[in-house]
Amino acid sequence: ANMQRAFVKYRDFARYYMPAAFVNKLSYGLPIILLPLYYDLSIAGYFSYSSLIVLGPMSILSASMQQVFYQKIASMEADGEALHPYLLATYKKLFRLGLLPHVVLFLFAPWIFSFVFGAQWETSGEYTRYLMPWFFMIFMNTSVSSIYVVRNRQKQVFVMEILILAVRFRKPWPIVLGILVATLANHAMAGALGSWVTTVLGPDVLRWILG
Repeated sequence: ANMQRAFVKYRDFARYYMPAAFVNKLSYGLPIILLPLYYDLSIAGYFSYSSLIVLGPMSILSASMQQVFYQKIASMEADGEALHPYLLATYKKLFRLGLLPHVVLFLFAPWIFSFVFGAQWETSGEYTRYLMPWFFMIFMNTSVSSIYVVRNRQKQVFVMEILILAVRFRKPWPIVLGILVATLANHAMAGALGSWVTTVLGPDVLRWILG
């Protein structure tokens, strides 16, 4: 009975969170695909190099902070504590931590790229300068994104990722409808597969697998 309640309570994780993660990766990689179609191939190279230099170290730092944040809010949620004060305090700490390096790169990225990587990469530094507000928002939100998992709000994450992906296109509605159809098909196949596995393995075997 406890296992069944857990399945019902967290069913949105498989339904929405994994598709949302896929859409998120697609959305992040989309500029690399689209830029060569509308501009010169070198533009995509400058954008890619800028993202690699800034987002690479940032992702390592964000992943470390996300683990700490997740452990804390999961414990608070289990104890019935309010998460909003801790979330707000974490945002303030992230803002103070990330503001200075992001401002420095916004002001001096072309010179830094030229000095460290060579004069040929100064243009990439220019791209970095104008991407810094976006990078800063990524830094702020990635570290606390696990709150959606703790609060079981995977459906909202999925809808948000679809909208973010759609607005990157001139004609967003075909993208939204396509993802909607794919999601419905995924739900149907997942439900059929789950029923078949339950019938074949039985509750005792499933309980042993799930611990």
